[in-house]
Amino acid sequence: MTNILILITSFSLTAISIFAYLNSSFVSIQPVSQYLPRHKHKHVPIFGGVFIAIPFFLISWRYYFVDLFWLYGVISSAVIIGLSDDILKLKFQNNTGISKKVKFMMEFIMILPWVVYKNVTWADFHQFTTFSYSALFDKLNLSILNEGVTLLAIVLWQSFIILGGINSVNFADGLDGLAIGITLPIAIFLYAIASTALQPIIIALIGGMLGFLIFNLNPAKIFLGEVGPMLIGSFISATAIHLNSEWIFAFASLVLIIETLSVAAQIISVYIFKKRILYKMPIHHTFEEMIEEKSTVLLFTTCSILVCFWSLLIYNWWFSAQINTNLFLIYFFIFQFVYILNIIYAIDDDK
Repeated sequence: MTNILILITSFSLTAISIFAYLNSSFVSIQPVSQYLPRHKHKHVPIFGGVFIAIPFFLISWRYYFVDLFWLYGVISSAVIIGLSDDILKLKFQNNTGISKKVKFMMEFIMILPWVVYKNVTWADFHQFTTFSYSALFDKLNLSILNEGVTLLAIVLWQSFIILGGINSVNFADGLDGLAIGITLPIAIFLYAIASTALQPIIIALIGGMLGFLIFNLNPAKIFLGEVGPMLIGSFISATAIHLNSEWIFAFASLVLIIETLSVAAQIISVYIFKKRILYKMPIHHTFEEMIEEKSTVLLFTTCSILVCFWSLLIYNWWFSAQINTNLFLIYFFIFQFVYILNIIYAIDDDK
C-alpha cells in the first residue's frame, strides 16, 4: 500500500507541476534539433526532466539509508551536469550546450569518486597507501597488488556501466515518448528484483516518469531536456550495480544497447569505410524514415516491455526468486496504460 501511495504522489506532483509550468509565463523554449529536419515541433519547453527529478528527490529521501549514499551521489552529479547543459542551451537558444567530449569528461570525473566510495573502504585505502613498492615481490604485497588491480577493474567496469546507461538513454531521447517508453519497463524490472527497502525509491521515479509521459506523447508538449536522461540513465544503471545484477540488467536494457551500438557502428563505419550503414543514427531515426514516428515509438516500447518481461522470467528461474503476483498485476496495468495511450495517439494521428 505504501508503494502505491508513493506512485500516486510522485505521478501527481510531476503531472500537476508540468501542467502549471506549461500554463505559466515562465515557459522556456528550445530550438528543435537540427538532426530532425521534418520534426514538426517548434517552441516546445525543455526542463521536463526537472519535474521528474524534484518529486523523486523529495519523496525518495524519506526512504534513504546509508548504503545508498553513493547512489544518490551518482544521480545528483548526473543531474547537475544535465541541468548545466540545459541552462546553456536555453541561454544561447541552440542545441549545442556543453560539447560532447567535455560532457563525457565531466560525467566520468564526477561519477568516478562515487563508484570508488562504494567499493573502497578506509581500510583498503590505508592498505594501498602504505604499500611497499621496494618489496614488490613479497607475498603479502603481491596479494595487496592483486587486490588493488581487482578493485580498479571493478571501479572502471561499474563506471563504464553508469556512463553507458546515461548516454544510451540520451541516444533514445529522440522521438516523443521514446525514452520513457524504453526505460519505464527497465525501471519496473528493477523494482521487481529490488529489496523492500529499495522499492519505494524506485517507485518514486516510476511515478514521475508516468506523470511526465502523458505530456511527452506525440505531439509532445514538453521535452526531457538533458536532466531527464541523466537522471533516468544514472539511476537505472547505478541501481542495477547496487543490486549486483549488472548482467541481467544488460539483457533487460537490450533495446538501449542496440540504440547505442547503432551509433557506434555508424561512427566506425564512416570513419573507416567512409560509408554509412544506417540512413540515420540512432537506429530509431532509420525506422522513422520507414514508418511513422508514433509507430516507431510503439514498436520500441513494445520490444522493451517484452525484453523486460523475459528478463523477469529469467531472473525468477535463475535465482529461484518468488516474484509477487501483485507485481505482475502492477506491471501489466502500467504497460496496458502506456500501450493504450500510444494506440489512441496513433489512431488520432491517422484521422
